[in-house]
Amino acid sequence: VTTIAPSQNAVFDALALKATIAQLPYDISYYKKTGAATFKQYYTQALNASAFSTFGTARNTSYYFPYIVSKTTTIEEIGMHLTGAGTAGSVLIIGIYDSLDMLPNNLVLNAGTILGDSATAQLITGVNTILTPGLYYLYINHNSVANITVRALSGSAVINLGHTSSLGTTSITFFTVGQIYSGTLPTTALGTLVPTSSVVPALYMYFSS
Repeated sequence: VTTIAPSQNAVFDALALKATIAQLPYDISYYKKTGAATFKQYYTQALNASAFSTFGTARNTSYYFPYIVSKTTTIEEIGMHLTGAGTAGSVLIIGIYDSLDMLPNNLVLNAGTILGDSATAQLITGVNTILTPGLYYLYINHNSVANITVRALSGSAVINLGHTSSLGTTSITFFTVGQIYSGTLPTTALGTLVPTSSVVPALYMYFSS
């Protein structure tokens, strides 16, 4: 058996290519690429697969949905799928809060608004926010007189925040607070949190790293 060693130039070329690849931005969707096309993969708060349902969100209500971040990551897009439109001209605002003692705390991201009067899947792009490991709360509120219906996750697919009574069987899946929609988000979560046991409105997120 004859073994032919690679030429010096071939070795240098391989090392140069490796160094170039190492400097490229990391794209977690790279493995889903076919040629120049990328098949984006979006994530929700779900911890396991479960059938979707729907949930009617009321106006002037702050909703806080728990979400666990297990590694430092950059969120690029966030949005919701509205299945039932609200009042004409209404908007729905989306944000993210960090947590303190398992409860919503400080504002991390004011992502902006989507149309409340359009029963479509809508995304806010260019979010570009880094989230470090920890418990966060995805936030929504809106000003529609009519309820806005959105895609929702099964209560068995999301984080259990505890139970509504000692040794109880009813799990808390998110919190709400009555708060007049103002078009902005408070820097700190306000009001008395009301524990809720229900299906959980789904927020869709795309991460770049």
